[in-house]
Amino acid sequence: MFLTKTEYDRGVNTFSPDGRLFQVEYAIEATKLGSTGIGIKTKDGVILAVEKRINSPLIVTNSVEKIFKVSDRIACAVSGLVADARTLIDRARVEAAHHWFVYNCEMTTEDVTQAVSKLALAFGDDDADAGAMSRPFGVALMFAGYDETGPQLCVVYSDLKLVTLFFITSLKTLSPSPR
Repeated sequence: MFLTKTEYDRGVNTFSPDGRLFQVEYAIEATKLGSTGIGIKTKDGVILAVEKRINSPLIVTNSVEKIFKVSDRIACAVSGLVADARTLIDRARVEAAHHWFVYNCEMTTEDVTQAVSKLALAFGDDDADAGAMSRPFGVALMFAGYDETGPQLCVVYSDLKLVTLFFITSLKTLSPSPR
């Protein structure tokens, strides 16, 4: 039986005849509509900046957060759906705190990024898995940190690419700069 586009639209693991996952495409579009963010890695540190858009006079400016503290050495800038970002930031904080209590040392920026990526990949899994999400996250995350190897800058995009960056990136264009 032939399915209509709306039937391919419902399942996050259902490919359309031309090989598209519409739910992932919607997550990418949500990220593109988010604020512009930039991360700059230097030999001495990392700089994060994110545009704070206020679309309504009813929004309290100080209540809009786009950069979050994950641990004492790691911060995260977000673009896209802030509610999705909060879920992933909470996971990053839990993973970093758990690592500290178990190993008595800070988790590396790349390890935190990979832990968050693991959650982001768990959409549409079996209903028996309590940690699985019902849809892909519509957010891009830029993790900046400092560890024994120096400054680190890692990005998780809504199409689930994990990139460790060497210089500069932007969350708006969804593509790293040339190296």
